[in-house]
Amino acid sequence: MKRRRILRLSAYLAGGAITMPIVGSFVTSCNNVDVDLNQFSPSFFNADEFSFLKEISSALLPETDTPGALTAGVPEMFDIMVNNVLKKDEQNEYRTNLTALRSFISGQLMTNDKEKIDDIISTLDSDLRLKKDVASDIRKTYMDVRGRTLKYYVGSEIVGTTLLNYLPVPGAYKPCIELSEVNGKAWAL
Repeated sequence: MKRRRILRLSAYLAGGAITMPIVGSFVTSCNNVDVDLNQFSPSFFNADEFSFLKEISSALLPETDTPGALTAGVPEMFDIMVNNVLKKDEQNEYRTNLTALRSFISGQLMTNDKEKIDDIISTLDSDLRLKKDVASDIRKTYMDVRGRTLKYYVGSEIVGTTLLNYLPVPGAYKPCIELSEVNGKAWAL
């Protein structure tokens, strides 16, 4: 009888020893990050790298009748995510690859001519996606920057509340409704 009780207690202790660090990491990881886009100063990227991220994200998603990447805070999100999510060795590799991409593009984005920027981006897309004489780390970095730009843009509050249907407190589930009933917009998740 005593042996069963000892086994039960040891199972409880082992379970507690395993779950306590996991619960502790969940509690401490729920930090809310507020970002003021007007007062933002990058914590990971230097001024040149951050300026490059602004240029390329603005070229990929320019400001039109809809908010652009700069209005949605895409470069700021880049800085926050790279600084807080990536490990030190991954951060160093990301910085090295971003510098290689920046020197590959070599300041071509720094122009006010909209048609020229569109030509540069479409050339970059075709060259880097079709693997024409471009190093794999530059191609990989461009695809990563392009993908993150789109993800951070679509996941931003301004896009979710102005371009998509946004209902903070959902109502009844209606599986089959006409698109015209929701103003022709997809739902923000």
